[in-house]
Amino acid sequence: MSVQESGRKVRVHIDGRSLELPDPISGVDLYAAAHVADGEVLYREVIGNREDQLVAKELSSVTLVQDEHFYSAHPHKVEHVIVVNARRKTVTGRKLSFEQVVKLAFPDGPTSPQTVYTVAYSNGPPRNPEGKMVAGQTVKIREGMIFDVTETSRS
Repeated sequence: MSVQESGRKVRVHIDGRSLELPDPISGVDLYAAAHVADGEVLYREVIGNREDQLVAKELSSVTLVQDEHFYSAHPHKVEHVIVVNARRKTVTGRKLSFEQVVKLAFPDGPTSPQTVYTVAYSNGPPRNPEGKMVAGQTVKIREGMIFDVTETSRS
């Protein structure tokens, strides 16, 4: 199916650009519309603490959802060097959970059951350049992202 043959158009965001595309669309047409470079693949961003979904170029039909996000990247294992409490750490993946960041900061775990952690971050990607995290939350990461984790005890 070519881009011109479909009826319904859906707005999606690919590599930070907004595009109006037919739904459904073939993998080949999606890659062409996204201008995915040779040697790269397209990922669909997934909400929650799961890995983003690879969208294969060979798919005959890809169903799109209004305002969902995609990005292109090399298909290899992704590693980033981030800073956690002023220490460089190498992590794998495109997202980190609150719990993973706390474990990087305090590998031995809480000192007591009353221990509470506060996580703040900066130098993040354009969609989440800075902010605070709460238990159960994940954030997309990038090279050089900075995390400050504070440990406090409830009395």
